[in-house]
Amino acid sequence: MAYRYHPELKKLVEDPAGFPPAEKFVGTLDEMREFAAPLYAEMCELPMAEGVTTCDYVIPTTDGYPMRARWYCKEGSTARSAAVYVHGGGMILMGIDEMDADLSRYVAQSGVPILSLDYRLAPENPRPQAEDALDGYQWLVSHAAEFGIDPERIALMGDSGGAGIAAGAAILARDRGVHVARQILIYPMLDDRTVASDDELDSFLHVWFAKNNAMAWEAVLGERRGTDEVLPCEAPARNRDFAGLAPAFLEVGELDLFRDETMEYARRLMDARVPTELHVLTGLTHTYDTFPLPIAEKAFEYRSCALSQL
Repeated sequence: MAYRYHPELKKLVEDPAGFPPAEKFVGTLDEMREFAAPLYAEMCELPMAEGVTTCDYVIPTTDGYPMRARWYCKEGSTARSAAVYVHGGGMILMGIDEMDADLSRYVAQSGVPILSLDYRLAPENPRPQAEDALDGYQWLVSHAAEFGIDPERIALMGDSGGAGIAAGAAILARDRGVHVARQILIYPMLDDRTVASDDELDSFLHVWFAKNNAMAWEAVLGERRGTDEVLPCEAPARNRDFAGLAPAFLEVGELDLFRDETMEYARRLMDARVPTELHVLTGLTHTYDTFPLPIAEKAFEYRSCALSQL
């Protein structure tokens, strides 16, 4: 049977005003950043969920970088768990300001506070971005008493490129004996070798295509992309030892370039007896949840449920 868009998404695809010209995301890094800038500016202006407050911090990384971070909490919540969030953007785009609407929504629905990290982007930063994420995670662990949370109930969470970084941080945490309660990976970018998909799927992809995926990984890894020199914390699909990793929640759309690598990552986690929950959503593309669709509302609710289970 041929691929088909989810009925809710199909209506947008058929409406030129509702489905943006995503092919413009393909180009050089500078062209992508220029095209994305006004879209991200609009994201910064989206309203936050009611009843959620924020406070900004500066976290010193282990190599001396002052990393911005933003704490979201729900007024009146007594939750003792928390999540450290790593934003998407292919590891080369975006920052924490664009995430206010989405993260406040998770917090409002789950009651679980979130610390969002403004990690350093590639290619300007050669340090593995998972190191920034783990530094932020360990900072929250060390300040857990101040925030009124249990340091044993903190998750790593992210979307797209940020989910890949979160998965890399979970690998580093396991290797260094740092406890992570759960890794919540939303359509994660895991494999630097993913540069093509089948011809039929290509015509359904949205926002993130094989060409800009290859360009992003080259920005992150340089000439090492596709070689045996890539570290598991940089591209988690390169990991060979899955034993002892944090329990995982993974979600990806059927029409997402990252579908196969997400499913394979989940299988390898399960093979290592890591508690793993995998959702493959029929007829949905990468970043489908940025559209005002009932199915996107359900996805936010279910992810919030995953947070509330910490």
